[in-house]
Amino acid sequence: MREVWYRIEDADPSNDSTNHANGVGNIWKLAQRTTPSDMGVDSPSAWRFNYSNIAPGNSNATIRVRLREWSSAPRSAWSNESLTEAQGHYTELVRTVKADGSAYRLYFDWPGEDGTLVEAGWELRVKYSAQYASGLDDAGALSLFTIKLNSVENGGDPTNGVILSHEDISISHQWDWPNENMITFKMPNVYNGKSDWLHSLEVRGVRTGYPTITATRQVKTVGELLPSIMINVPPEVDSDGQPYVIILPDVPPAQLATNPALRTTPIELITSTNAVETGILFVSPSGYTGNVTLVSSTNMATSIYWQYSWSNLVAGTYRFTAWVKDSDGKTNTASRNARLRLLQVVDMSNTNILDHDNDGMTDEQESTPLPLPNGFEQGDPRYQPNPEFWTNFNVFIHDAAGKSLPESPDSDGDGLPDSLELGWRIPHSSTDTNADTNADGWPNFMPDLDPPFYNTLDNYGKVPGVDSQQLGGDRSKRLRGSTTDPNNPDSDYDGIPDGVEDANRNGWVDGDGELIPPTWDPLGRARLAHRQVEAVVEGNGSE
Repeated sequence: MREVWYRIEDADPSNDSTNHANGVGNIWKLAQRTTPSDMGVDSPSAWRFNYSNIAPGNSNATIRVRLREWSSAPRSAWSNESLTEAQGHYTELVRTVKADGSAYRLYFDWPGEDGTLVEAGWELRVKYSAQYASGLDDAGALSLFTIKLNSVENGGDPTNGVILSHEDISISHQWDWPNENMITFKMPNVYNGKSDWLHSLEVRGVRTGYPTITATRQVKTVGELLPSIMINVPPEVDSDGQPYVIILPDVPPAQLATNPALRTTPIELITSTNAVETGILFVSPSGYTGNVTLVSSTNMATSIYWQYSWSNLVAGTYRFTAWVKDSDGKTNTASRNARLRLLQVVDMSNTNILDHDNDGMTDEQESTPLPLPNGFEQGDPRYQPNPEFWTNFNVFIHDAAGKSLPESPDSDGDGLPDSLELGWRIPHSSTDTNADTNADGWPNFMPDLDPPFYNTLDNYGKVPGVDSQQLGGDRSKRLRGSTTDPNNPDSDYDGIPDGVEDANRNGWVDGDGELIPPTWDPLGRARLAHRQVEAVVEGNGSE
């Protein structure tokens, strides 16, 4: 067999494209020859192609594949749809499948087919449905997408590749609302001296509330034969497409003094086998040099894996550049952003303890979300369909329950106890209020001086703005108090960590630079909170 050609016919005319061999007529596309997974057969051969922009709606799609031999009719003869297999001397395979693709599309605009030669530095183009980035700016749109490259394996699975830093590939974004936006990026120099090597790329889009969309392409490349280098650990993003965070235990200084490895994390580089030396330089924070030591290097097939140890770490955001040199003195680089968070973790082995992390909330309250009273089963004693009978605590516990880690008093590592961020004023009776897991001088539980108060009738006449029973209103509405997200170190995304905005840990987010009017009473909210603590103690307490 000489070649394999394919065509796809489905029920969605909007995805017809000669570039993807989708549609009817003379739009056959050449499949890419690749190494088969089963080499235990005579004369093994394999070809691959992608069904791009799969039609939605669980509709039928017909995939036609033609196997062309040396004696087959030329491809130009296939424009005659009445040409039979016998006349054209080819074999046609037909398979009908159910197509149930996403309404949001993502595909490679160029290169349009696998096996295309893309020189180092050339620009690749990807297009996607503009609605997928609705409400975002260019930076926000680009943050939805990660690009992986597998150059270690010839024609390997791109999901096994390394995530490319957006900065290293000069990524950019162009709007074409409401049609298809375009992402462009440059091909990195991963030429390994083998011009037929297939380098596998994957572009993946992830957005909360939207389906995950992907596009793949295998390309050949050439360029100056530089030693290749990729940063494998730490990755740029996690499995959800969010910026990857290195998490290390936040322990007392005495424990750290006896076990400095608790402030150490690995860095792994992958280079071509002609590499003789590598190194790591820190770009930011300014003046930071880092304490990085080469631990080992291991040859594996077509690559060398370099293991480094990065030690004496403190929480923060870093950027470093890894470099490689070969025996001819040629060099190459790759860069990575690294985010480090320290997390307090307690021993959970004693099942008799109700509040293992002593942050004022029981383990059950931290790990189990609760509905509003009308969301319970009717046989549950907590079930209350009429909001007029809800209490402040009923609404508060709905907002606070199931939102933090029972094994850590500070789930996001921002320096604020979870209970303080959620608005707890009084700890659970089992809480040790003197506990200080990391011995930083701040206890695991600290009372919130600005707890939330809701539009419930038990607050009527005590909290300003509560609607009367006659007036009614949304009883789940918060009227007073402030909270932050115990799983996000920067709840309002203003670039200032919550632990800085509430540096005195009193529950007020009063360090974010907002203007304070001349008539503002700095004790007014405190007086309100203290006046209501006894009156509505259950509203922010330890039930």
